[in-house]
Amino acid sequence: GSSASKTYTNAQYGFSLNYPSSFQLDQTVQKVGYYDYNVTEIIKLTNKESGIEFATLTVSVDPNTATKCYTASSGSDAHEATMTKNINGNSFRILNDKTGDAAMGGERGQISEYRIMHGNNCYILNFEVVWRIVGYAAYANTGKSDATQAEVQAQKDAIDRNSMYLDQIANSFRFIN
Repeated sequence: GSSASKTYTNAQYGFSLNYPSSFQLDQTVQKVGYYDYNVTEIIKLTNKESGIEFATLTVSVDPNTATKCYTASSGSDAHEATMTKNINGNSFRILNDKTGDAAMGGERGQISEYRIMHGNNCYILNFEVVWRIVGYAAYANTGKSDATQAEVQAQKDAIDRNSMYLDQIANSFRFIN
């Protein structure tokens, strides 16, 4: 089934995007401290679904990074973003594209991050799907997963579906000024 779509517009930073109505919109503007520069998180869109911890798309703006916008600067992961993706006529640089994250305790995730300079701001689209592997608790205790094939497939479908939702949201991003 298709879910109705809503539009988020931010006049201050001049962009809009569409998102499924199943996603919760958090418009709390907050400074993000884990970057080594001045990033402000503008919005966060989150979907919580059975079998998925969360699927989130965050739009952040960094006003002081003309020199750093296209560089991932976190330690061993430091690299220059050279691949691009065209979204509505704008050429975003891809820092990560569904990069796997093997966290502890059976939790897994995939992260994508696109960035673009527009005006004097670096716009950062960061999206991730995070899930706890079905049957992992039993596996941790007994060495054997208790997940049924149906549960494993349902989780895979949910991951794919949420990843698709995030791609659709990112692909709807447009500047309005």
